[in-house]
Amino acid sequence: MLFMCPSPIRTLWVKKYMLLRIIIFLPFLFFMTTCHPNDAGENQGAFSIPSFLSSLDNESNLSYDIREVKDSTSYQKAYVETKNQILEKRNIFRNQQSRGILNLKEVENYFLSAMRDSIFPYWYGTPWDFNGHTDLPREDHVACGYFVSTPLKHIGLNVNRFKLAQQGATNIMKSLCNGRDFFRTTSLEKLDQYLNEQNKEGLYVIGLSFHVGFISRENGKNYFIHSSYLDPVAVCKEELVHSPAIKSSEDYILGELSMNTTFLKKWVSGSRVVVVQ
Repeated sequence: MLFMCPSPIRTLWVKKYMLLRIIIFLPFLFFMTTCHPNDAGENQGAFSIPSFLSSLDNESNLSYDIREVKDSTSYQKAYVETKNQILEKRNIFRNQQSRGILNLKEVENYFLSAMRDSIFPYWYGTPWDFNGHTDLPREDHVACGYFVSTPLKHIGLNVNRFKLAQQGATNIMKSLCNGRDFFRTTSLEKLDQYLNEQNKEGLYVIGLSFHVGFISRENGKNYFIHSSYLDPVAVCKEELVHSPAIKSSEDYILGELSMNTTFLKKWVSGSRVVVVQ
């Protein structure tokens, strides 16, 4: 069974697990700080704490930049302006749709770019919380389900963001993907292989055992974009196969968004998205 977010009990267990790893690592760190170069003053084999920590950072699977918030008012104003630009373009598409001249390929490409390149970057760094439901990026906290529903709501999808966010992953899929066939697997390797077999970039919604988020296929790579209950405990973009949240799941269910013509037509027309409960 797929759930929307980790329960508070599971979250507490994860925090205890991470604390245990730190405690186990401390003796090793203490030992390495007492290492010195050999008597000849040679540094061969010497261990450098700064370089070690640097190597850990270099191996990070995080793939995004967090925008600086110099002041909240300006940040939110810029976000509103970005949303309005997307809504204006959506209205142009709507006019074309009413005249029967809508180019769905253009809609697909624009929707993908709007979410991936314009909306998501404002949200990176927004703290995760199980009960978070902020309507503003980088203000307060956001749970994984609300990170799915809120950005879609902001670019004009006619959906109740509260009802959608409160559903389990399977019902979120059914609500957004309009009964389209989903890709289901219990293997991360098969999930990654399936995405690699797709011959174009795209945006997907994915449900895990205790989590939900987006997958972006871009430049030949697959990324998991989500409000993470694990490190960094915030909205982030990670390489799919290295994501701790992805690797901890026993189930995967994947649904198309940017390639889903029924979904795109609903976004353009403003038709109400019925939330499956």
